[in-house]
Amino acid sequence: MSEQLNELFRRRGHRMLMPEILAGWATLGVDALPISFDEQMKLVSRVRVVEPANAIQKEGVSLAQLHQEIALFSAHLAEVVVVGWTLDSEPAVTIAVSALRQSVFALSSIYPDGFLLLEPLALPLTALLSVDFGNDDDPQIDIRHKTFKPQ
Repeated sequence: MSEQLNELFRRRGHRMLMPEILAGWATLGVDALPISFDEQMKLVSRVRVVEPANAIQKEGVSLAQLHQEIALFSAHLAEVVVVGWTLDSEPAVTIAVSALRQSVFALSSIYPDGFLLLEPLALPLTALLSVDFGNDDDPQIDIRHKTFKPQ
């Protein structure tokens, strides 16, 4: 019963937060496609099940370096999934890589704490890029790039 109630709260939160996320992207001139709660839970399961093969962390990167890291991560993709830090409760969206690259300098307006970048659900999970924007006391940008073992 407790798990069902927890899922109900997550579904409600997803539904309530999605308009704000979509509006944030629209402000940047980007058409973001919402990912349904059920599809996002599949994404959460994939991330939790697959064992990381490698993780590289970079601390205190500049916005220009962040732009470069995002370009490297998404070089082979047409679109990416973007979600806030709380993967299982913040709504995920799919956006075109070209739109993401043009929006790098304003991403903290949508995701003030940071965000995760993943490959679309249709592709095998091979990598994840996490970006932490820090806080008022420590505003540096930290990046963690995880690669996963092939499934």
